[in-house]
Amino acid sequence: MKGADIAVIEPKEDGSFQITDRYSKDFIKPTINKIQSWELLEASHENDFYLSECNEYISLSTIKICRMLDTCDAEDETLTPDFLQNYFIAAYGNDDQKQFMYHSKRASIAEYVHVPKPMIPKSPRGDAFDIMTAEMDVPEGETNYCYTRVVISKPLIVTAYTAVNVFNVHHIGLFKAAHIDFEGDYSCTSNFNGMGAPQLQWAIGTKEIVFPSGLYIKLDPCEYYYEVHFENFAYNPFTASAGLRVFALKEGDDFKERDEIQILNLESRWSDPISAGEKKIERKFELPTKCLDDLPPQGITMMVTVAHMHMRGLGMEMYRTRKGRNDLVFEQRNYDLNKQNPIWKVSFKG
Repeated sequence: MKGADIAVIEPKEDGSFQITDRYSKDFIKPTINKIQSWELLEASHENDFYLSECNEYISLSTIKICRMLDTCDAEDETLTPDFLQNYFIAAYGNDDQKQFMYHSKRASIAEYVHVPKPMIPKSPRGDAFDIMTAEMDVPEGETNYCYTRVVISKPLIVTAYTAVNVFNVHHIGLFKAAHIDFEGDYSCTSNFNGMGAPQLQWAIGTKEIVFPSGLYIKLDPCEYYYEVHFENFAYNPFTASAGLRVFALKEGDDFKERDEIQILNLESRWSDPISAGEKKIERKFELPTKCLDDLPPQGITMMVTVAHMHMRGLGMEMYRTRKGRNDLVFEQRNYDLNKQNPIWKVSFKG
């Protein structure tokens, strides 16, 4: 498991259990940490545990472990809400498996870890609304971009969202339309010249997105458009309708105006080619003053970022340089194309 802090619990012949602190930087057998930080508090195993929901007996192992949130060990991942990218993944092998090996025959279970207190509520607030694309005839080929008009007829106070009908979908984005240059309901083309500000984005590997700390995005009634990126390794044409399921409050519900997420579309690009095969590449650029004119005068209190890098790198760090000081704005460690969840960060000061 790439980019993982791993506690391996193995059963012993005498019925006891052994814990090993490991880490992994790639899809290889995890390396044993020089400093063993994980502690095994309790462990038990039952061969005939009755699961009433399924009316069957199963094999059940129960493990309780602990570790400091920040061990100051370079081989450990810090467990902190500052960068909300902590996931608990329970991977397990066959019932008769007694040695540590690749768990190819059993799946894993992945969930958010909230430490030391949740930034994200356990469930979305509001009613569910599906915002779908038109039925689209996607042409043959591996990569296709399709654009479709969407009209939202009433205000939606969005607190969470997830994707719907994601067959062959690599990513999907909802944009507030300033200009759309095609006729009809949709167009599958590589020459789209529309303009708009991004509102909601989803990429492959992302689970349900719930905004932290009571935040929300307000979708006003107007015309929007979807950009849907399809990756079809069968190369055949197909018909699809994709979209987002949003969970939204009504205008009379309990929410604070100050908790609205303001969408700012700051775009800056550089044309220097990035060489392949190098271990680390650094690039610097300066945002012109014009790009910053619309920033709120009270500053930014929280940022959400996603490194949508395809196969162009394994990690990314972004810094802001100001008044002789470098602040880490964004960090994506051990990038995985198939797990592109957003990272929330409480903003730096100044």
